[in-house]
Amino acid sequence: MNRVISYLRTLHRYWQQMGWTETTGLLLAILAAKAGQAANPQSIKKLERWVFFQKLSEHDKIIAIQFSLDECRVAYDNKPTVSCPVSLKLRIPAAVSSDSLVFDQIFFRGEYQHVLDWFASVNPTGTPTRILDIGANIGCAALFFHTKFPTAEIFCLEPEPGNYARLAANLALNPTAKIKSYQAAIWTSSCRLRCLHDFREGKEWAAHFVKLEAGDPIDSVAAVEVWQLTKLADFSGVDFLKMDVEGAEAILLRDAEFKRFLTEKAPMIAMEIHPEFISIQESVAILESMGYQTQIADEFVCGVKRNA
Repeated sequence: MNRVISYLRTLHRYWQQMGWTETTGLLLAILAAKAGQAANPQSIKKLERWVFFQKLSEHDKIIAIQFSLDECRVAYDNKPTVSCPVSLKLRIPAAVSSDSLVFDQIFFRGEYQHVLDWFASVNPTGTPTRILDIGANIGCAALFFHTKFPTAEIFCLEPEPGNYARLAANLALNPTAKIKSYQAAIWTSSCRLRCLHDFREGKEWAAHFVKLEAGDPIDSVAAVEVWQLTKLADFSGVDFLKMDVEGAEAILLRDAEFKRFLTEKAPMIAMEIHPEFISIQESVAILESMGYQTQIADEFVCGVKRNA
């Protein structure tokens, strides 16, 4: 009975945000799904919006400030630990954008919290003051790190144009955070790269980059190597390097200069590994050969320098 009451309350809040027409359409889509009817694209979008709204409503640290057909503004506050609220605008539903999926990974499932918990268990005094977020997407990870380390300087690198525009907008919503950004990809040299959306399901979070070849389309993005990136960030070193670069980690981890950077400048690292490009076993072996203690946390290979 309590579950029914809670469901109806959430549905009432949804109606307050979306209005009668959209809520009626949602109820028809729910009934059709219960009856086993195949959902059309519009029904899929309605159901995905509803599922995401339910998740927001169930989480005591997250508030849906505005909810519409194609965008949601949310506020997150990790109190009662350190009250440091952040706001984000997400493109929704998941049928048209990966924003809500990224938000789900970081704020609902706490994937980076698992990483930070392991860092704290290995190096309890290693509170980062300079964080480099390579592959920042729309800023979810950077803003989550800000809630944990409010005084840390964070520098975001994101190449995909739509993601970067959303990243800039989200950072503008949080002007007190010490977060800066730059639109470029990471590579082994300064060059131009071609953006591809043919990796996995093809959404923005799966954009990956390859070097331009003769005859490729003119559209391209800038790429920087890691030493140039630290100059852009004005970092002499990096306390924590987070990297989610959709396969480019294979090229970087096998590159001598990138490995030298890790050895000299990055005592803590968390990388999402994409087995289509490099195995977890090889990634772990490379980090351990450079003196890192390693751990696999969710989709990430994590490392802490043994002398950190």
